[in-house]
Amino acid sequence: MRGLTVFLAAFVLLVFAARATAQEPTPTPGTTPSPGTPPTPVGSCPQASFEGPATRTINQAQIMAPAGSYALGIPPPGSPDGAFSLCHLQTGAIITISSKTCIELGRSALSAEGTAVLNQIIASCKVLPPATPAPASFTCPEGDAVRGGQAMTVADSIQVELPDGDFVVTVRNADIAVFCNPSAQYDVAIRLGDCGQASIPSPFVDPTIIRGIVASCTLLHPVTPLPAAPSTIQPPNTGEAGLR
Repeated sequence: MRGLTVFLAAFVLLVFAARATAQEPTPTPGTTPSPGTPPTPVGSCPQASFEGPATRTINQAQIMAPAGSYALGIPPPGSPDGAFSLCHLQTGAIITISSKTCIELGRSALSAEGTAVLNQIIASCKVLPPATPAPASFTCPEGDAVRGGQAMTVADSIQVELPDGDFVVTVRNADIAVFCNPSAQYDVAIRLGDCGQASIPSPFVDPTIIRGIVASCTLLHPVTPLPAAPSTIQPPNTGEAGLR
């Protein structure tokens, strides 16, 4: 009787153990059953250099990168098509674009998410106009600082009505007065002998301003222009032959 009791107890324990084993999920081969956020998929991207959304300009191409982390590969100097690449760190998707024409030169994407990111990048690409070179700096020659909006006399020879603004007045070669406005970036030269304009007007300045200054000139005491410098060229010395 005692042996039967021991056999029944062992049988019950085996049944409970079998039920407990049947309730536990069987892990799928090649996976980790522990809970948590799966690791971010990373392709062959190097370390990310900037975060999106962001705008980047490479040569004449401008792109808008959507949200995510990106590695940017810039074109080497002298590259014929100026190709650059963008790699989306989260999906490993890579796209190569011409920085001169915005033409897509190649791509690699292993998921629909990566393809969508690359589609957004290439759709945003636009070719910018060539950069306009900065204009040359404008400087006035050294002279006397005067306030415009009034008449002024120069070298007791002419009187000129200047428009509003700050001017620098310089007498050049003793017979030409230069009126220069540094903020508006223009100047005009007037002859002291006859109130004639002695400079070529700038094409970037309203010509009525220059004409107004020249037209306002009143001749007080004409200044004789300086004679031309004597020539240093001498006739050949012919000696006595020149007397014959």
